[in-house]
Amino acid sequence: MGVSVNSSASRKKAQVGIEYLILVSVLLAIIIIGVSFAWLVYNNAIANSSMLDSVQNLKQTANYVNALGPGSSLIAEINLPTGVLGGMAKKNSIDYNVQIGSGPWYYNAQVDGNISETPLPTTAGGHRLRVSMVNGIIVIQEV
Repeated sequence: MGVSVNSSASRKKAQVGIEYLILVSVLLAIIIIGVSFAWLVYNNAIANSSMLDSVQNLKQTANYVNALGPGSSLIAEINLPTGVLGGMAKKNSIDYNVQIGSGPWYYNAQVDGNISETPLPTTAGGHRLRVSMVNGIIVIQEV
């Protein structure tokens, strides 16, 4: 007597195995896409927060120097993210253009005093800026 193999049962097991493999593959792909998107959003939020903190710190330092009057000088420490396209201090504003994520962002802070027209640092990383008042005008220089 020969041994009969139930081919229908082995096909069902193979089909279940393949379906399980496809399901796991699809779920892994969804998880990878979700984690990638979350990482992108997280990095953009960190860059945005860093830029906001830098502009606000520079603004507060300029306002303190303006309040202290002629001859005063303070150091502002800022940390710029990658993607800074340009920065300028002039009249009574501090302006930065930054490429974060899919589009350009514009950061502006109004200062109480008059600032001499000065280009601001654009390279990523930490910067120390001397903010001083000379002849009634706020001067910003990188240290």
